[in-house]
Amino acid sequence: MKRSARSLDSVSTNKLFSTLIRLLFSLTLVHVGVASAQTFGGGIGGTITDPSGASVAGAAIVIEEVDTGWQRKLVSSGAGLYSAHSLPVGKYSVMVKASGFAAAKREGVTVEEGSERVVDVELSVGPSSQTALVTSEDAALDSATPQVSAVNTGHVVRELPLNGRDWTALASLQPGVAIVRTENTVALGNARGNRGLGLMMAIGGARPEQTSFELDGINITDYAGGGPASVLGLSLGVDAIEEFSIVMENAPAPYGRTSGGVIDATTRAGSNHFHGSLYEFLRNNAFDARNFFDGSSVPPFKRNQFGGTLAGPIKHQKTFFFF
Repeated sequence: MKRSARSLDSVSTNKLFSTLIRLLFSLTLVHVGVASAQTFGGGIGGTITDPSGASVAGAAIVIEEVDTGWQRKLVSSGAGLYSAHSLPVGKYSVMVKASGFAAAKREGVTVEEGSERVVDVELSVGPSSQTALVTSEDAALDSATPQVSAVNTGHVVRELPLNGRDWTALASLQPGVAIVRTENTVALGNARGNRGLGLMMAIGGARPEQTSFELDGINITDYAGGGPASVLGLSLGVDAIEEFSIVMENAPAPYGRTSGGVIDATTRAGSNHFHGSLYEFLRNNAFDARNFFDGSSVPPFKRNQFGGTLAGPIKHQKTFFFF
């Protein structure tokens, strides 16, 4: 009886463990192409015209993400306008076709978090079998919205030396963003917990409690108006962040929830190609400077943070993963 009870217990444990692993695996793998939140990703819009400058109504427009082949299909309005919102961050092409005109394709359109790219397309008269290819140059200014903002790209987020690997701290690289330094430290006990554990930032002169933190269109501001953080006071996961924008002034209506600035981040995702990395972040006393109270030698200190990333396709052009 003891043996069968033991084996039964083992079977139950194994089943529970395998179920948990499958659940974690499925939750990690699923990547939804378009989120329902209003502030997810960026947008592309513009006007379709003919050689005389008149608008072209009913033109078929296909916006395609280069890395994944994901597409958004639109039709221009009676005024020749089109607009696509909630596009994942990345590189895009815009293909336009209309009856009586040669097809036109714009490549190299970069969508950043919180951006609205204006891509106007002029169609030329000719057979629809012909395609006029234009490589776009990224505009330095976002002319579609009145907001004053800046973007920290993935290269900046992941490659800059960053104590604690807290991506929210990088927002202070932008003019007009100040980290509140008057908070109690986490080590001082409950007083800090009453104010929240994440970084509090004043953006554009607004109070720190008015700043909104968003991740993939979901508001993650903590209960005290600070940034997301663990009990250590840090927001980890730098290598999972694709990029984030800081809206300092004139945040458009879709953001809502705040009268101050907005820190809007998006997570990384897989593509049709396999990519990965291994890393070690090293910090020890060999790199430390001796302060006045250290005496003749620097006290010992050693910190090694190891990790890695892996991304790629599960089904080409359809489903992708990122770990």
